[in-house]
Amino acid sequence: MVLLGFSPLLIASLFVNFVFSRSLIKSVSMKSIVVISGISDYVCCCEPGIDYAEILKKLNAVGYVTNRVWQQICEAKTEVTLNPATAGPGLTVNVDDSLVKFTGVREAEWPSVLGREVFTSGRHYWEVEVGEKGYWAVGVSTHPGEKIIPEKPEEGYWLMRLSARGRKYEAVGKSLFTNPPPSLQDSQPSLLLTLEHKLYKVGMYLNYCKGELSFYNVYDADNRYAMHTFKYNFTEVVYPVFSPGCHDKGPLKITRFD
Repeated sequence: MVLLGFSPLLIASLFVNFVFSRSLIKSVSMKSIVVISGISDYVCCCEPGIDYAEILKKLNAVGYVTNRVWQQICEAKTEVTLNPATAGPGLTVNVDDSLVKFTGVREAEWPSVLGREVFTSGRHYWEVEVGEKGYWAVGVSTHPGEKIIPEKPEEGYWLMRLSARGRKYEAVGKSLFTNPPPSLQDSQPSLLLTLEHKLYKVGMYLNYCKGELSFYNVYDADNRYAMHTFKYNFTEVVYPVFSPGCHDKGPLKITRFD
């Protein structure tokens, strides 16, 4: 590396990262391995003493997203804005259409507002800051006229939500089960989600042509985790949808990308 012109400081830094990452991979528990930075991908590839396939399997099991995959997702960043004309009862949208909160009198459990942007193809990624809120629902919808998300949504909703009654994170949508059993065909099933870290920001990645909507826990700049992916053959116009619930005044805020 010296002959190739690399500085001694750079060589020392790479060596320290290599040794530190190797020791982490060998010693960390299943629960903590998810926080290893992206450099461990390269260590696994070049370190013969480590079972790369097994490490990757464990990372995938807890939803860890590698730097390479995350870069591909971020290439699909889309500026989403709220459409105040679609706001449900009691909702207030701020002047730059990036924030919505409940300020009225409770009339419905999930008053909602749609994004201005509509999707009929391509890949799109956007983020919503949920902060310390106890109630919220985000996702996509094919219902342009509705201003209230039903408690048990019918076909055309793909959502993730948090209910303060038990602090339960749920994936909600008709396509949760490809072939639902008869006992679930007339009701709306939901899937409880278990998270490794508290959720402050939700990332949503829609691959329309591939038929996937994925939700990510964007924990910080270096750690993000896949929480759930809906699979569905999208054929209609899809709208981003947001509900701050009606039980607290905390806002939902759309991230503005640089």
